[in-house]
Amino acid sequence: MKKNSLLLAAILVTAIACKKSTTTTRGPGVGTTQSTTVTNGFGTAGTNNINGVLYAQRLNISASGLNVVQYQAGATFSKTAKPLSGLYAQLGIPLNGEQAGVLKLDSTILKYNYTNANSNINTYSDTTTNSVYNSAKWSVGGNTNFTAFTTTVTRGYPVMTNTSYLPTTFSKSQPLTINFGSNNYSNTDSLIVLITDNGSTTNFFVYKYVAGNASSVTFTAAELSAASTTSSPEIVVYAKNYSSSSNGGKNYVFVLENDLVNYVTITP
Repeated sequence: MKKNSLLLAAILVTAIACKKSTTTTRGPGVGTTQSTTVTNGFGTAGTNNINGVLYAQRLNISASGLNVVQYQAGATFSKTAKPLSGLYAQLGIPLNGEQAGVLKLDSTILKYNYTNANSNINTYSDTTTNSVYNSAKWSVGGNTNFTAFTTTVTRGYPVMTNTSYLPTTFSKSQPLTINFGSNNYSNTDSLIVLITDNGSTTNFFVYKYVAGNASSVTFTAAELSAASTTSSPEIVVYAKNYSSSSNGGKNYVFVLENDLVNYVTITP
C-alpha cells in the first residue's frame, strides 16, 4: 500500500454521508475545492457540535492479480465541540488533536501522535497494519477533559460483494464511468471515489462523493486531464457508514469503512 493512499485515507475519513448529489474535489495540481453542502450522517448533533471522530478501515488492495487485506484505525478529539462543515467535513481536517486517554479498538491500543501542543494535527493511529477489527469496540480511557467510555458499533462494516469491478486501465482524454452495480454495496451511507497518479510533481488527485446506493460515478476528461501517465496511479473507493453517540456531554462520530484500492494504468 503506497503512503499516498494511506494519507489520503486518513484525510478523507470524516467525509460527508448520504450525499444526494455528486461533489467533485480536485487536488492542488488540478484546481480548487468546489463548494458542497454537508448533510446528515453525523447523528442528532449534525455537523455542528462534534468532539471526536473515530474510524476503522478494512482495505482491499488489488495489484497485478495480488489481493491483500489490511486494517487501519484512527481518531481525533477536541474538548471543545467543533463544527464539521466546509473543509472539516470534506477533507477530515482534525478537530483539534487532543489526548483523550488510552484509546483502544478491540484489543489494539492506538498510538497518540504528538506534534505540537498548539497544533490541530495531533491524532491517534494504528501503526501495525496487522490488526483485524472484528467488533469495532471502542474504549476511550478518558482524562480531565473526556469522560471514559466504551462503545461497540453494532451496525458493522459496509458490505461489498464484488471487488473486481474497477478498471485496470483508462484514457485520461476520455470520460471515465465506474459502475458499482446496483446491489454491490449495502450498509453504506456514502461512497467516495478517488483517482490519484501518486506523482510527487503533479500532486494530482480527484474525488467525488455519491450516495451509498449509487450505481455509478463519472469523471470527465477535463477532470482527468492533469493526471500523469508515468507515475503509479490508483483508484480507491471508500465505502463508509456513520454512527454517533454522546458520552459525558460530548458528541462522537464512529466511521466504519470497507475500502477498495486498485492500481491502474493511465494512458494519454
